[in-house]
Amino acid sequence: RKKMKNVLLLIAILTMCVTFSACNKGAAAASEEPVEAFENAVTYENAQYGFSVQLPSDFAPQNNDEQLEKDRGGKLYIRKGCMVDMQCTDKSEAVLTPEEIVSNGIGFCATSDDCTVIERKVEGTEGIVKYQDKFGYRAEYYKCMPDKKLYTISFTYDSDKKKEYDDEVDKIIKSLKVKE
Repeated sequence: RKKMKNVLLLIAILTMCVTFSACNKGAAAASEEPVEAFENAVTYENAQYGFSVQLPSDFAPQNNDEQLEKDRGGKLYIRKGCMVDMQCTDKSEAVLTPEEIVSNGIGFCATSDDCTVIERKVEGTEGIVKYQDKFGYRAEYYKCMPDKKLYTISFTYDSDKKKEYDDEVDKIIKSLKVKE
């Protein structure tokens, strides 16, 4: 229980950092790769910000609090040992590039005990940082849109869920659809 509280606190801190960030104007990079759907996928749709994300069918929403979802600009989905948090923000006054956002994620990792960056990539208007820390495997994905909306998908997988992490994170990211 304490471990889960620590994980949720960490996600909240990362989310707050991202909430006060936005993106430079620029064209959204369209992915040419076909999305490999999950068998019996669960789809999260956010009408407020016009985006959707597919998850494996065994993920379930943390709660059904519509006001919380509206306030956060997204929803947290969980399953045993895994969390995926999908959000969008457009309230920020600060403008950061995807490179700066990913660097902030790496900087956060550098200040934590037992944290190792696994992957860091910025391409056009998108960026990702994957890392492992004492809580497990994590990833932070960012997609910046020309209208200064920032889409974020945060992942947390327990240390014994490495195979699922490797199999699912990129697939979930590729499933992100934004209405333009």
